[in-house]
Amino acid sequence: TITVSGLDADLALTAKFSVKPVKITFDLNGCGTFVESGTGTIELEAIPGTAFPPLPAFTESDEWVLKAWEPALPAFAPETDATYVAVRVPKALRIIKCVPANEAGEVQDGTTWATAYGDLATAVADAGIYRGEVWLKKGLYKLSGSVALKSNVALRGGFAGEAENETPDSAANATIVSGDKNGDNKWTTGSTGYVWTDGVFNAPQLTSDAWYPNGNNGDDIGTGFSTPQVSTNVVFAGLTFTGFKSAVLYSNDSKCDDLVFTNCNFFANTTSLGNNDGTLHIIGSRFSVIDSRFVGNYHCLYLAATATRSAKATVTGTWFEGNSSKYGGAAVYIEPSATLVATNCDFVAGTITIDHAVHYLPGEDGRCELRCGPTKTASSVRTIPMLRRDPRSFDVLLRPFLL
Repeated sequence: TITVSGLDADLALTAKFSVKPVKITFDLNGCGTFVESGTGTIELEAIPGTAFPPLPAFTESDEWVLKAWEPALPAFAPETDATYVAVRVPKALRIIKCVPANEAGEVQDGTTWATAYGDLATAVADAGIYRGEVWLKKGLYKLSGSVALKSNVALRGGFAGEAENETPDSAANATIVSGDKNGDNKWTTGSTGYVWTDGVFNAPQLTSDAWYPNGNNGDDIGTGFSTPQVSTNVVFAGLTFTGFKSAVLYSNDSKCDDLVFTNCNFFANTTSLGNNDGTLHIIGSRFSVIDSRFVGNYHCLYLAATATRSAKATVTGTWFEGNSSKYGGAAVYIEPSATLVATNCDFVAGTITIDHAVHYLPGEDGRCELRCGPTKTASSVRTIPMLRRDPRSFDVLLRPFLL
């Protein structure tokens, strides 16, 4: 009520109204404690239509990590009071299940074989929220684009896809990850046959010809897995990779450490025949290959250093056969200052008599050490030279290594 008295002239009064603020409640749902409130919930006020307030600082839980909000946080404050609840995932190791796309059901959350993801990239992203393993059911996985790796994630093949049998067996349950969209890649020299026939790999024959894996490669995707962000502690186990144009894995600029391939097959990759490509193309990162096979690829391992850090490959118990390169390094091409340590490996010539198995270029910080087991001596190289290196390099070792 406004009381006006003693006016000696006209008077205009203007009423001003403020918009009633709404209450916005954040509920961390066990994911932590807000610093300001000391609890897992906090209330803020905001004017409807203005910018949505930022999430207040909180201390994370030891058991849960915040994945998303339900409902999703909007850009602007709502017209009515609203509560937003954290969607959480455990920090304990999570198992995410994945099946070939044609076997996936309508509900896909990765928690069971019946509700497994049908897209490998989605499964890896889910496992990478904190740490997890992607279990792949036997079958063929055709990638439509590169899968971004996440730290603390393992990809394991060889599962039958049965709840009562969750022991992987990659020999009985072949799990193939392919970059050949049409499934029609061919060998172009030495044979005009298909690389794969009804899920069976047609390995190069041990002839004098070089079997390049580039037939019908127009539909092949470039890279199977990439490291757009720093990725460490990543494992691939029990998988077969085939038909990738540039690389199965491309890791650039020191972004991938503690990466392990174990019990994996690499068949007919690097279909571009690019001299700067490699089935595993590693620049400035560190990785290991254990008990695996490389057959019919062009440049199996391509190692290079950055300006500040060398690449390092540790290869153990691995078989290289029928691989090719027009300019050296069918099995391994080592740029200056990169390092290879290969222990108890076989470098078999077969179809690649025109080339060297390992091509090493010297560098200040690089090293190439080839250790052969008692039955895997230099004689296993058969018809091709084992090593090509610059004569200025003196740090190449080729010696028997008793296990």
